[in-house]
Amino acid sequence: MGPGKSVSAVTALSNNPGPGTRSFSGGAFTIIFWTAIGWMTIQWLGAAGILKSQEHTGPTPAQSLKAYTNIRQISRAQALYPDKIKQVLGQPQFAQFMAHLWITPDHRGNPVKLGLIPKKIALAMDDNQTLEGFFFVDIHHRYNGRGKKSKIDLQQSWAVAALPGKMPGSGFPCFLADESGNVYIKFFTARPVKFPAAPLKQGWLNLSTAKELKTFLNPGPQKINHVL
Repeated sequence: MGPGKSVSAVTALSNNPGPGTRSFSGGAFTIIFWTAIGWMTIQWLGAAGILKSQEHTGPTPAQSLKAYTNIRQISRAQALYPDKIKQVLGQPQFAQFMAHLWITPDHRGNPVKLGLIPKKIALAMDDNQTLEGFFFVDIHHRYNGRGKKSKIDLQQSWAVAALPGKMPGSGFPCFLADESGNVYIKFFTARPVKFPAAPLKQGWLNLSTAKELKTFLNPGPQKINHVL
């Protein structure tokens, strides 16, 4: 057999893969095909609302009610704090940080346990450390309707917000409490970072009771009208 014929034989073999190669190619195609079909099915189920991802689920109405109860407890604790802290620091003021309602430092930095709120509320301070789907934010500045910032004077005022740990894009309730003793609510699509000096004038609603909140959490036009 001449050289030319040898090359032709090799070329023919390379252009005609054996059964093993064809089997591998077919298997890879099958895997890719069914993976694509599975992904498309999951996307369709998600769009249809049949399949819901727990990772992106916001707080439930029951969790919102619990957040309201907790921020009410913070409000009551702040009302008691000035008299308690006067015994420790010698002068009354509101707590600068919510955790101080649980344990507060004295003049020397030694911890003094006040126990005005439980530890589980005091430590729910960010979206990685939530309590019943919410965490609490110490507010040190508030804003008027024109966006002007003013610092909170702890001798006279305080403010704390309760925010959802997860906000997947639709309106979810955020709560605001301050020295007035009121708790306000407003629905947001993105987590707020600025809080009003006059909540009622800036779209927040005053909630007097948990029963009122239950009614408010039911789907209805009042919910839609107060989504930012």
